[in-house]
Amino acid sequence: MSLATSPSPTIAEAVVYAGTFGRGVYVSRNGGVTWSRSNDLVDAQVYTLEAAALDAATVYAGTADGLYVSRDSGESWSAVGTALQGLSVRAVYLSSVDPNHLVVGTYGDGVLRSFDGGSSWATASIGLNPPQVRSLAADEANPDVMFAATSTGGFFRTKDGGTNWLPINFGLPSLTSRFVMIDPDDRDRLLGSGTGDGVYEIRLAPEPQIVTLPTTFDFGPVPVASRVTQTLQIDNTGTADLVIADVRLGGSSGFSLDFTGSFVVPAGGSHF
Repeated sequence: MSLATSPSPTIAEAVVYAGTFGRGVYVSRNGGVTWSRSNDLVDAQVYTLEAAALDAATVYAGTADGLYVSRDSGESWSAVGTALQGLSVRAVYLSSVDPNHLVVGTYGDGVLRSFDGGSSWATASIGLNPPQVRSLAADEANPDVMFAATSTGGFFRTKDGGTNWLPINFGLPSLTSRFVMIDPDDRDRLLGSGTGDGVYEIRLAPEPQIVTLPTTFDFGPVPVASRVTQTLQIDNTGTADLVIADVRLGGSSGFSLDFTGSFVVPAGGSHF
């Protein structure tokens, strides 16, 4: 069984969703006191439910036959596009700032991402072996950092939004994993579970994470002998100080770079 709760000021007002294996989704509109069965997805095998932080009426269901969404608090459900139909969706990540950014973990097809609300999807599973994902967790301070629990390959981490994955299994007694989460009070501490070995604690070494804004510069038409400047913002969304020793322009261009010397961007800080 999977559970999800919509954003609500009180427990009594919360809409609670329960996904079942073969009997669809049940909904409680009074904090779990009473329940009713959703009219759609009646016989669905529901592996995961995820309520949207940006819309209290929206909830996603990962099923044995793809990804579904309800935008009326569970009254009705519809498939999210066509690309995921027939896939076993075991985990769903919803961005807390961009409602169009969706990530799913599937059993057999790895991780897929969408940046248009589910209309189109792209695979993001390089290095993820096996591609049988049971659980996903994202660092809310930097969603490019994500973790995946796989069926027989243990736990993996990506620091580029899912483009590349590396295992983080040193010292684990078993590579059979089922669930992973980030400690909300310590971003460098993971909790994971498998089958029969209890809960694992995975400690990550603090490290910086660089994010540059904007990602591209558009100077537009520049008159001859004129000077146009733009500022590069460097953010550190990691958990350790970021040391910038040099900044260079790649390739040949008619642009110049004003760099005044090395500097440190503290964890959670920015530099312009």
